[in-house]
Amino acid sequence: MKKNTILIIMFVCSIVMAGCSKNESDPDPADLVTDVYMAGYATVAGKTVASYWKNGAEVRLSDGTGNEQAVAIAVAGDDVYVAGIEIAVTGLNKAKYWKNGQPVYLTDGTRYASVSSIATSGNDVYISGFEANASDRFIAKYWKNGVAVNLSDGNVGALTRAIVVSGGNVYVAGIEDNVPALNMLYWKNGTSVPVATITGNKIIDYNAVALAVSGNDVYVANYQRSSTGRYTANYWKNGVQTALTDGTESAFPRAIAVSGQDVYVVGKDHVDVNTAQAKAVMWKNGQATDLFNQYSNTDRRRVFRSIRAGADFFVDNRNTISITQQVGGGQFRYDETQDQDYLQVDKTPIYFGNRNSVGKTIFRRYATILNYKHSFPQTGKELTADINYNYGNRKEKSSVLNTYAKPDGSIYQPNSIVNNAGGNDNDQVTFQVDYVNPVSESKKFEAGIRSYHNFFSSLLDVYALTTGTPEKLPLSNNYKYREMVNAAYATYSNKVGAFTYQLGLRAEYSKFKGELIDSSFKFGYEYPANFGKIWNAIFPSLFVTRQLNESTQLQFNYSKRIRRPDFWQLNPTVDVNDPANLRQGNINLRPEFISSFELNLSKDYKHGNVLAVLYFRSNPDDITQYSDTISAAQYQQLQNAAIDPNAILNTFINANTTNRYGAEFTVQHKAGTNFTITPTVNLQYRTVSANVTGQDLSNEGFNWDAKLIGEYKVTPLHKNIFTDMSFQLLGEYESAEVIPQGKNKSEYSVDLAMRKDFLKAKKGTITLGVNDLFNTNRWGTIYDTDDFYQDSYRRWNVRSVRLTFSYKFGDADFSLTNKTKRNEGGGE
Repeated sequence: MKKNTILIIMFVCSIVMAGCSKNESDPDPADLVTDVYMAGYATVAGKTVASYWKNGAEVRLSDGTGNEQAVAIAVAGDDVYVAGIEIAVTGLNKAKYWKNGQPVYLTDGTRYASVSSIATSGNDVYISGFEANASDRFIAKYWKNGVAVNLSDGNVGALTRAIVVSGGNVYVAGIEDNVPALNMLYWKNGTSVPVATITGNKIIDYNAVALAVSGNDVYVANYQRSSTGRYTANYWKNGVQTALTDGTESAFPRAIAVSGQDVYVVGKDHVDVNTAQAKAVMWKNGQATDLFNQYSNTDRRRVFRSIRAGADFFVDNRNTISITQQVGGGQFRYDETQDQDYLQVDKTPIYFGNRNSVGKTIFRRYATILNYKHSFPQTGKELTADINYNYGNRKEKSSVLNTYAKPDGSIYQPNSIVNNAGGNDNDQVTFQVDYVNPVSESKKFEAGIRSYHNFFSSLLDVYALTTGTPEKLPLSNNYKYREMVNAAYATYSNKVGAFTYQLGLRAEYSKFKGELIDSSFKFGYEYPANFGKIWNAIFPSLFVTRQLNESTQLQFNYSKRIRRPDFWQLNPTVDVNDPANLRQGNINLRPEFISSFELNLSKDYKHGNVLAVLYFRSNPDDITQYSDTISAAQYQQLQNAAIDPNAILNTFINANTTNRYGAEFTVQHKAGTNFTITPTVNLQYRTVSANVTGQDLSNEGFNWDAKLIGEYKVTPLHKNIFTDMSFQLLGEYESAEVIPQGKNKSEYSVDLAMRKDFLKAKKGTITLGVNDLFNTNRWGTIYDTDDFYQDSYRRWNVRSVRLTFSYKFGDADFSLTNKTKRNEGGGE
């Protein structure tokens, strides 16, 4: 008779080990059957579906009508228990578990709740977690057969991370907020046992993550921020610390197990401070088992072409029709080589990998613009109408080859080949009508309507050729969408004594309809969706100016704006161009709103102007990036695309609110007749409130940025080559700024340009420009989370030099397009 051995894997990695001695009743190893269980969730039609996998076969626990996630799994005999959460749109998530697929609720959703771990003992089921009280503090607790047992009293916040039942005793590991410190502890049968008290009160800095019990010994694995600013992995045996890493690189444990005298901890270790690449690693008795290095080199080539022509037709002295046609296109090519070294802890090679990616994209873009302008007899009163038709397509092909070799050059595993082919079509049409009426010298009325329509369709086929037979991967997509924004605005300005004011109102209706054609899955948004949401369609603005004296002006501004998610932020298809950093949109994104309040003081002086601004900007539903390690289920779904098993999945979420408090100062100073310098400094304090699946991602911090513009015009005493020549220098710096999971890194760049006018009436102009003079223009992000630490940067361009020649035909006041100033105050 065969004996079944059950191995349970929780989260990305967890360990269950058992020791036994050989006797006559022990089965032969050939008769052992091992079942592997994993709990997690899969993304289906934009919803997270709670699931578990038995030997790679998925068993879905939820139907996908809402968002649910499985967190932990336990197996007892023939029964499968899975703990998880039901994510509510209100943010009040419910804790629950499934027994053989049947849900059992632990909380009713009146308070936020979450679970962290599950264990069984006999017929009893134990689940650790936490739930908010009336004061919004988390109470650490566990549920035995659905009945809650509180571990903390709610006077301070407390969380649980793991639960173990051993020898009839219930052990729960967690942390307790003891400002200005954190207590790492475990509870034995409800009685707290301190492990360590660590200075600092942020869970992002210190956390207990796993628990194991062997006899009378209790082991707790944790991570904590070191003096270097990076994270050390540790475990504690009966309160005595064993450091697994020294803080040179960040490391995070995920699970711990004990077998005999051996202690095993699994997690992630970052092995290169420059690339911040991470690899799954196991420590046995404090020693890491292996390391991972990755090196990439990319060659990109880009070509752009564009021609623009236009004409004005003067129907009469009141009516003008203008038409402009633009034709453009180009192509992109890239060739990337990536070397991967898989090493033992002593840096002895295990095997090597090589990834080569080549691709080509060709695009065409056209634009037709038709303008009509009617001028009334009254000066400044006019009516304009524009139609802008922008259309084009794109085609792309790429191929990725992955090879693996042992140190002796022999094949480690079969090659992996992925081919991509696809393209898209995009048509955009904009209709706009604007009316301007200067009623009097002090009064002015403006109004307009605008209708924007965007039609987009895309097809991408992705095939794996690992087995020699093309296998279509789930990365393939075939989708289309239509975006529509209809708006109307009106502004009225007037002057009363020393006060000038402007009132503005913009009304907007927007709709986005997307469809995944192969599955007929539809997604999108509509704002406002009903009359009860009418405030989401109204965008008021107010500008009040007080002239204090001839040189000093004080102004108060208020405006409300909207920013809608782009399609690439909504598209649920996974982008695997970078195997270690995947990208995917979030179809549940909502538009974000920005309410801005400003107080401006402008002061003229003999040689220039000073502008000081105090501001507050509130940004509910702020669209922000969110990253997490891929789940085992996601890796299983995408592994034929040769992605890294420790890849980071980057997507987008709506933060609860982002608030910005700041002050900005600008000075425009003219030194002599030829030189103008304009420095700007912006000081800002930012607070971010965000919560994702039970994780509090709130963050706050100070940031600043500065800009310096210098302009010099040459005026020699006698006409020579430097006559009508000017120079401009632009330098910009942005400091690091907080985001929900870490911070955006600082960035800076310097541009330099020279302009020379010549020929009769200065009709000819030569411009020489150098973008990014010191080749520093790049932006980066540091993610600092419970599960991973990543330090990365990106850049679109490198230092470039442009030489431009332009010649003006006809009169200097010739105009191809109308550039009427429009105060829309709403959409961006």
